[in-house]
Amino acid sequence: MRGISPVIATIILLLITIALAGAAWTYFSGYLGAQIAKDFLIASAFCSDNRILVYITNTGITPLNVSADFVVAMVNNRDVKNDLNKTLVLKSSPGGTIPGETGLVLNTSCDGTCTGTHFIRLVVGSREITRSIVC
Repeated sequence: MRGISPVIATIILLLITIALAGAAWTYFSGYLGAQIAKDFLIASAFCSDNRILVYITNTGITPLNVSADFVVAMVNNRDVKNDLNKTLVLKSSPGGTIPGETGLVLNTSCDGTCTGTHFIRLVVGSREITRSIVC
């Protein structure tokens, strides 16, 4: 009984390795692309007239629709998702190279006086940003 030659075996192993590397690259490029598609940063957050105002900038490659994309919006561990500007849609940057649009995403009351430190937590997809402000 004869086996396959070492040259043929090496070629088969190389083809298997190339196929696995191609499959992994395809998977991870799609996965990482989805991770940066929805991205943002808090441009500014401050207190005014017993209200907390938060402006964000879309830094992803797709538009941010506040009513659909924001999973969590909290101030001092209090759910403020109902205070989000649900009509706001921030355009993305062209090609993801420069920041996109900035807009007022959150306008919520301080529940009394706006003194002291307040903690803001916003989540879009896998992107979570926490910021503290002092009023």
